[in-house]
Amino acid sequence: MSQVRVRRRVLPIVALVALAFAGCGGDSKKDDEAAAAAKAKAVAAAAFKKGAKAATAETTKIGNDLGTAIQGANKETDAALAATFTSLATRARAVVADLNELETPQESRAEVTALVGALSTGAQDIDAIATAAHAHDASSARSATETLVRDSPAIKAAREALEAEIGSSGAGTKTTASTTY
Repeated sequence: MSQVRVRRRVLPIVALVALAFAGCGGDSKKDDEAAAAAKAKAVAAAAFKKGAKAATAETTKIGNDLGTAIQGANKETDAALAATFTSLATRARAVVADLNELETPQESRAEVTALVGALSTGAQDIDAIATAAHAHDASSARSATETLVRDSPAIKAAREALEAEIGSSGAGTKTTASTTY
């Protein structure tokens, strides 16, 4: 057999082997990229879940503290009530800000959006109570409290929906008879 015939038969085989090895390296890079993307997604999901759990826990605490403040309102000065309700509204707005900063996965966006909206409304209601207390306006305080009581079920429902979405629950948290969140 001549060298030319051998080369003609061997060169295609060598080329196929080289392509096969080159292809393996390419798949490995794609596999590495896919693994890195999956890891990044898992880290982001864990960070979201941690942040969402903290937000729902704080929402429950705000509701408990709000119930306590409303129950004891007749024993406090208007200035003390204004300070308490201002603090509660500030905490509610902080939860809203924390939720807005989360990288929310698509499947949880509706629940986060609902909680952000409901808590924002609740913070406005609480601010109205604080403003009325500061102005020594019992009628406006009563009206603002009634508005908050009407708006509170939306907060509770949104919190519970987010808890269900992330696999968390308010179990084990203290609740008072007038907890609104």
